[in-house]
Amino acid sequence: MRGTSAGQSLYLKNAAVSLVLLIPILLMMLALGTMVRQRQPPTEPMSPIEPLPIEPPQTLPHDQPPIITLKESEGFSFPSGSADVSGEFRIKLFQIIVPIILATSHKYYVTVIEVIGHTDEVPLSRKASNLDLALIPFLNDNTISLVVSDNAGLGMARAIAVLSLLMGDQRLSQFQFIPYSAGQMVLRGDRLSDGTDRQASESRRRIEISLRKPR
Repeated sequence: MRGTSAGQSLYLKNAAVSLVLLIPILLMMLALGTMVRQRQPPTEPMSPIEPLPIEPPQTLPHDQPPIITLKESEGFSFPSGSADVSGEFRIKLFQIIVPIILATSHKYYVTVIEVIGHTDEVPLSRKASNLDLALIPFLNDNTISLVVSDNAGLGMARAIAVLSLLMGDQRLSQFQFIPYSAGQMVLRGDRLSDGTDRQASESRRRIEISLRKPR
């Protein structure tokens, strides 16, 4: 029994010594851990990532919609010296030209339609023009007869005749409309006439439709 008691006493002494040696080591480890935590910058909560706004595709500044030309040779003709629109002209305008206008508007983000009337240089027989009084009422009542006395007036009357039909198409209800007359002044290719060509010219008699953004 004495041997057993002596062994237990020795074991307890060794355990006590080991514990005394371990305590400083544990304290040092705790101190080092505290220093490391103090040196690390505080973590901030991450803010939610906002999605980037999706922009519609933009055309380049120099991109211009193409001019839409209504040529006599393609069925867009008027009686000589007149702005009367034929049935064939109307059908082609609504079935062919309006879809082209809508596609062009979607591609270039344009909402203003300019209609320009062009004539050749053949002089008109002198008549008393009624355009000063009839042009604006014609937009609401295209049964009014437009009487012209010169090519400048004829170009405007034809532009107004086409413009009034486009304005009446519900597919174009969000557009703005502006008529112009170039008369006999402008050749194809944006060149000014020199006034020497007094012959009838089918290629010069035309309607041009230009689309742009509002100013």
